[in-house]
Amino acid sequence: MDFCVSFRLLLQNQYTMVTITDPGMLLMTARDFMPEVVIVDCLPTEKMKIRFEVLRRENPHVRILSFYASRFDDRGGHEDLRQSVDAAFSKPLDLAEVTESIHDLMTQSVGGGDVSSCH
Repeated sequence: MDFCVSFRLLLQNQYTMVTITDPGMLLMTARDFMPEVVIVDCLPTEKMKIRFEVLRRENPHVRILSFYASRFDDRGGHEDLRQSVDAAFSKPLDLAEVTESIHDLMTQSVGGGDVSSCH
């Protein structure tokens, strides 16, 4: 949760932030707020991959950033996740990689919309 709070503090001046704690609420929250960026901190499970696919169908322009624990052993799950999102980071985080991705996100034409964060 500390990570989500830190990320929200970093981006709150650029975007309206919505934070949820239940991955099962991801789709409902995204439907309600139609965010341009979704930040997810959860394991790269098949269920999450399906949620991402539904999210993309319903909002094709959404950008999805995913953070997950490196203790997740399923290598196929890692690759599936990376194909389902715009950026995926395993913990412990490579701060240079995260910083570069944040920079890319901020310099692309996201346009000051909503950011949803799911932990």
